[in-house]
Amino acid sequence: HEQGLRLLIGTAVQQAAARGLSAQPVFSFYNGEVNRVMMRITRNRPWNTEHYGFLAYCHSCGQFQTAPWKKLSRVNCLCADHSKLVLSGPMWLGPLHNHDQLAAMNTEAERLTATTEPASAQQWKECQALIQTMQAETPLPPYYYPLAEIGRRGKMDIPPRQQLLERLCQNGFAASTTHISTQAIKTDAPIAECLKLAEQ
Repeated sequence: HEQGLRLLIGTAVQQAAARGLSAQPVFSFYNGEVNRVMMRITRNRPWNTEHYGFLAYCHSCGQFQTAPWKKLSRVNCLCADHSKLVLSGPMWLGPLHNHDQLAAMNTEAERLTATTEPASAQQWKECQALIQTMQAETPLPPYYYPLAEIGRRGKMDIPPRQQLLERLCQNGFAASTTHISTQAIKTDAPIAECLKLAEQ
């Protein structure tokens, strides 16, 4: 589902660049079967190709990695089983949301939570929780690991999400939930480290 958002953004970025424009995502949202993206289009700014490339996934070990155009022919997995490595893209590999825009949205949701009637205030409180999840996921890599996949690869029950997030952070990794799936985590830790900590 995240790749769907990133393919959509990547297409907009590529089409803008073909017209001499620059495109950046302001806000990206996946809900059910719907992908929604708000883009900011500007003139006279160079196209940031650093955030446009491919996503590689190894079906053997479960590890993701990004692959820029210039290194596309040299993508290998650390597990050395290169036959199970697949590439998706090209797509947007940068942040799904603009951090400053999310901060402004969170401030507004907080104000509305405090100033509206209880029924509406609860809805704004839920919006605020969603925005905070998006803030946490913004700086993390362009992929996530489903908890069911971690359980399957580790031959164990599905690990408790919050406990795994805490263990990853305690071991020096960045980790967060993702608005795209309640049963997944985003982290800069390798899949092998996720499995090790989930088994403990």
